[in-house]
Amino acid sequence: MEERISNMLNGLINEIANLDKVSAIGISGKLRPFPLPGKGDFDIFVYCDEIPKEKTRLERLSKVPGIENIGYMGKSDAWGNMDFCTIENIETFVMYFKKADVLKNTEDIVKGKYLWKLDNGYFPIGRVAMLASINILYDRDGFLSTSKKVLKLYPGSLKEKMIAFHTSRMLDPEDFERAISRKDILFYHSVLDTAIEHFLMALFAMNETYFPSRKKSSEYIDRFNIKPNRCIERLQSVIKDSVVEEKMDTSYINYLELCDELIELSGLR
Repeated sequence: MEERISNMLNGLINEIANLDKVSAIGISGKLRPFPLPGKGDFDIFVYCDEIPKEKTRLERLSKVPGIENIGYMGKSDAWGNMDFCTIENIETFVMYFKKADVLKNTEDIVKGKYLWKLDNGYFPIGRVAMLASINILYDRDGFLSTSKKVLKLYPGSLKEKMIAFHTSRMLDPEDFERAISRKDILFYHSVLDTAIEHFLMALFAMNETYFPSRKKSSEYIDRFNIKPNRCIERLQSVIKDSVVEEKMDTSYINYLELCDELIELSGLR
């Protein structure tokens, strides 16, 4: 099975690399072990001088023996021109971007133009995190290796902006207290969820780390030097208590303490 997946994945990369105007190809996350069907996917990012036509792209995918369910999924600023296929039932997303657009967008992000998520829930800073750690599969002109080198150093000005922005928003006493007074678990949980996202983004900036996504937070926090004592354990307790009406007060008090510690660590107080 692993050998078949490897052969198909390599075949797919070779076909894409041979497309006219394709400069670089990378995959996010760990390449191995390969994900199990339904438990993970392949996210393949393709960087181009000009994006090849849909018909040409899909024809190339169809040349790889064993690849199935080939199709076009659509276009968006966040995910580029996206094609889809399956490799041994593993969902595989192939996303095409123009290099010039990526360079401009990355420059805007590291200068602090996008400190928060967009309306569709997409975190621009997460794209920079991906680009800084991407596994390079093909790099004809050094686009990805150069990008990774440039992004290795977290910009000081971005750090200051991220910390100031998110520490000022990680606690909304009015909404928290309104939810608690009403004993409204759904409202409280919504307020807390947004607050914790701000908390995490401030914490990552303090540790000069681009925020990747919520699903990968714990493994990063484990390695951080700057963080509240027992940070993950206490955040988990705050979340656990947030869904029990009798413990909402405790959840809020414990979250307040975490915020106080984070502000102390930030040097803003």
